Amino acid sequence: MSTTARNVGDRTCPYAHGQHPYLSPGHGLIDDCSLHFAAQTRIATDAERQLPTGREPVNQTPFDFSEPRRVGDIQIDYAFTDLPRDPSGRAWRICAGPTAAAPSSGCAKGGSCGAPPTGSGTPLFAGADDAGGDQEDGSHAA
Repeated sequence: MSTTARNVGDRTCPYAHGQHPYLSPGHGLIDDCSLHFAAQTRIATDAERQLPTGREPVNQTPFDFSEPRRVGDIQIDYAFTDLPRDPSGRAWRICAGPTAAAPSSGCAKGGSCGAPPTGSGTPLFAGADDAGGDQEDGSHAA
């Protein structure tokens, strides 16, 4: 995927762009899926508007997915940062369905996604809630 933007005006213009990939474990509930991403820090937010309020380490908290584990009943709607990178500069998130032999490449059924080398964080949510949760096709935002 690539994106190109060009300012056609005669003055500078602020611009931002990002992707919002969806991982799908295939059929079944996200609760039964395995999630793996090695973020070190969660961006804490306020309950009302989810405005950032600080940074919290995830080590040994319910948000620690540094080793693959079942999602279960946790609801996640936070940004995570301090992700380790592979030699190409990508940080990986892997969601595998309960019957998946191994996650596939790409961002689809039983998928994995690599965050691009630029940027330092990744948003993630899972669980049925007001913030998006389960999608009709079984996919989940990452």
